[in-house]
Amino acid sequence: GSGSGSGVDGAADADAAPFLCSFPALESLNLYSTGLTHSQIMWLVGGCRSLQRLNIAATEADVWTLKAVQRACPLLQTLHIYETPLAKTGHVDRTAYPFEVVM
Repeated sequence: GSGSGSGVDGAADADAAPFLCSFPALESLNLYSTGLTHSQIMWLVGGCRSLQRLNIAATEADVWTLKAVQRACPLLQTLHIYETPLAKTGHVDRTAYPFEVVM
Protein backbone atom coordinates (compact mmCIF):
# COMPACT_ATOMS: atom_id res chain seq x y z
CA GLY A 1 0.00 0.00 0.00
CA SER A 2 1.06 3.58 -0.57
CA GLY A 3 -0.16 4.46 2.91
CA SER A 4 -3.33 6.34 3.74
CA GLY A 5 -2.14 7.89 6.98
CA SER A 6 -3.83 11.21 7.49
CA GLY A 7 -1.64 13.57 9.41
CA VAL A 8 1.13 13.18 11.94
CA ASP A 9 0.76 13.03 15.69
CA GLY A 10 3.11 15.86 16.57
CA ALA A 11 2.20 15.92 20.24
CA ALA A 12 3.76 12.56 21.01
CA ASP A 13 7.12 13.51 19.52
CA ALA A 14 7.22 17.14 20.59
CA ASP A 15 10.29 16.55 22.75
CA ALA A 16 12.18 14.52 20.14
CA ALA A 17 14.94 16.07 18.09
CA PRO A 18 14.05 16.60 14.44
CA PHE A 19 15.37 13.60 12.61
CA LEU A 20 17.56 13.59 9.60
CA CYS A 21 16.09 10.64 7.81
CA SER A 22 13.25 8.19 8.09
CA PHE A 23 13.66 4.46 7.59
CA PRO A 24 10.39 3.12 8.97
CA ALA A 25 11.11 -0.50 7.99
CA LEU A 26 14.74 -0.64 9.18
CA GLU A 27 15.20 -3.32 11.85
CA SER A 28 18.93 -3.12 12.59
CA LEU A 29 21.31 -0.16 12.78
CA ASN A 30 25.00 -0.28 13.65
CA LEU A 31 26.57 3.03 14.65
CA TYR A 32 29.55 1.40 16.39
CA SER A 33 32.65 3.57 16.71
CA THR A 34 31.11 6.53 14.89
CA GLY A 35 31.66 8.74 17.95
CA LEU A 36 28.24 10.32 17.43
CA THR A 37 26.75 12.63 20.06
CA HIS A 38 23.32 12.15 21.63
CA SER A 39 21.75 14.62 19.18
CA GLN A 40 23.33 12.97 16.15
CA ILE A 41 22.23 9.51 17.27
CA MET A 42 18.66 10.71 17.75
CA TRP A 43 18.62 12.46 14.35
CA LEU A 44 19.22 9.02 12.84
CA VAL A 45 17.28 6.80 15.22
CA GLY A 46 14.24 9.08 15.53
CA GLY A 47 13.02 8.06 12.10
CA CYS A 48 13.52 4.33 12.61
CA ARG A 49 10.36 3.22 14.40
CA SER A 50 10.83 -0.50 13.62
CA LEU A 51 14.36 -0.91 15.00
CA GLN A 52 14.90 -4.15 16.89
CA ARG A 53 18.69 -4.01 17.17
CA LEU A 54 20.72 -0.85 17.71
CA ASN A 55 24.47 -0.61 18.31
CA ILE A 56 25.59 2.75 19.69
CA ALA A 57 28.79 1.40 21.24
CA ALA A 58 31.85 3.66 21.10
CA THR A 59 29.68 6.76 20.70
CA GLU A 60 29.00 9.61 23.14
CA ALA A 61 25.67 8.06 24.20
CA ASP A 62 24.49 8.95 27.71
CA VAL A 63 21.56 8.04 29.94
CA TRP A 64 19.35 10.51 28.07
CA THR A 65 20.14 8.64 24.85
CA LEU A 66 18.83 5.42 26.40
CA LYS A 67 15.58 7.09 27.43
CA ALA A 68 15.17 8.79 24.05
CA VAL A 69 15.86 5.54 22.19
CA GLN A 70 13.28 3.79 24.36
CA ARG A 71 10.65 6.37 23.32
CA ALA A 72 11.68 6.39 19.66
CA CYS A 73 11.95 2.62 19.16
CA PRO A 74 9.05 0.75 20.78
CA LEU A 75 10.06 -2.57 19.17
CA LEU A 76 13.70 -2.49 20.26
CA GLN A 77 15.03 -5.80 21.60
CA THR A 78 18.78 -5.25 21.90
CA LEU A 79 20.85 -2.11 22.54
CA HIS A 80 24.65 -2.22 22.56
CA ILE A 81 26.26 0.58 24.61
CA TYR A 82 29.77 -0.70 25.42
CA GLU A 83 32.68 1.76 25.13
CA THR A 84 30.37 4.72 25.82
CA PRO A 85 30.72 7.19 28.72
CA LEU A 86 27.56 5.61 30.08
CA ALA A 87 29.00 2.09 30.12
CA LYS A 88 32.25 3.31 31.67
CA THR A 89 30.42 4.80 34.68
CA GLY A 90 28.49 1.56 35.11
CA HIS A 91 25.42 3.39 36.41
CA VAL A 92 22.87 1.69 34.16
CA ASP A 93 19.82 0.02 35.64
CA ARG A 94 19.31 -2.56 32.95
CA THR A 95 16.04 -3.70 34.53
CA ALA A 96 14.57 -0.26 33.81
CA TYR A 97 14.39 -0.91 30.07
CA PRO A 98 12.18 -3.29 28.09
CA PHE A 99 15.11 -4.26 25.85
CA GLU A 100 18.42 -6.01 26.54
CA VAL A 101 21.22 -3.54 27.27
CA VAL A 102 24.61 -4.98 26.26
CA MET A 103 27.52 -3.28 28.03
